[in-house]
Amino acid sequence: MHRHRIAPEVAGIVARMVAEGRLEIVAGRVVTARQADGTLEVEYRRRGVSSLQSARFAYVFNCTGPLHSMARTKDPLLRSLLDAGHARADHLGIGLEVDERSRLIGGERLWALGPLTKGRYWEIIAVPDIREQAAAVADDIAMELADEPTV
Repeated sequence: MHRHRIAPEVAGIVARMVAEGRLEIVAGRVVTARQADGTLEVEYRRRGVSSLQSARFAYVFNCTGPLHSMARTKDPLLRSLLDAGHARADHLGIGLEVDERSRLIGGERLWALGPLTKGRYWEIIAVPDIREQAAAVADDIAMELADEPTV
């Protein structure tokens, strides 16, 4: 399970609801979801189990963020990089696979910044974090350019 950091007050509420039996956290995959009598009927498969389970919910929240699957991106630049093998999805499938310097794995002289690197740097969605990452990438590019032979 991968989870974004939450405020301590919210973590306390979640822990209390779990302890009271009012909330169950399930690792798995949604297989189908359909409206049924004012609820959402969801079929899901728990992680490590082959059988499906079904439950009805009054509320459903999508917490995966704006891009759920890098494999399904329609962005022309990303699509062309992925299709040509110059980039590949990270191990979670939510961004691009990068090394410790934010260089794309599979590509040459290609870097990614911000949410595109959240598979490696989970907390990389805030401006201060992206600013630090951008400065590190700029330094890496400068080093790469300094190593080039002059003509």
